[in-house]
Amino acid sequence: MKRILPELILLITDAYTGQSPHLPYLLRIDPPPVRRVRKPHGYYLLFYRLYGERPEINLSVSGPHYRPRELRLSLPREEPLEIELWPEKIYPFPSGATLLCGQVFREGRPLSGVRVLARTLFEEILTRTDGRGSFILFPRRVEGKRLLRRGQGLFIPGLRGGRRITLQVETPEGVIIRRHLRWPVGEKTRIQVEV
Repeated sequence: MKRILPELILLITDAYTGQSPHLPYLLRIDPPPVRRVRKPHGYYLLFYRLYGERPEINLSVSGPHYRPRELRLSLPREEPLEIELWPEKIYPFPSGATLLCGQVFREGRPLSGVRVLARTLFEEILTRTDGRGSFILFPRRVEGKRLLRRGQGLFIPGLRGGRRITLQVETPEGVIIRRHLRWPVGEKTRIQVEV
């Protein structure tokens, strides 16, 4: 019996939990595959009948709790493709989650697409501002015992309940603003940055 392999293996994960999303989202694929199989743990197997062709497909993932993602890629693809869904403001973070929420402005107007990077002792956490100039950062999974898990949240261990970080904001024009601040564990910290 001949075994048919998928042209694309797709893994969709929630950036906050590092697992398959537990909140609703919509996956759109254009052109649609001949067969689409959803597996446990966020995997999708996409089957096309290529007959030697190398078509390009458009993928989009959206949902009320996640930032929309759009990708264009060629098939077949040897390696699995991972799409990480970044939480929006309405994401139901657990109480006591360690969050850094902010907004980037220029002359009182929000800036979208600005690169925001937080450097901690153990990691770099990167995102971009959305259409409202907003961003949300949270500790990511790190090797070893650098992050503590409490309930559904990840926490940065540190002296006196916090960790000093460097927040770097970089506009598309190359303007870089750096701020040094304390990121308390188990709290939502808010910041506004004017560039």
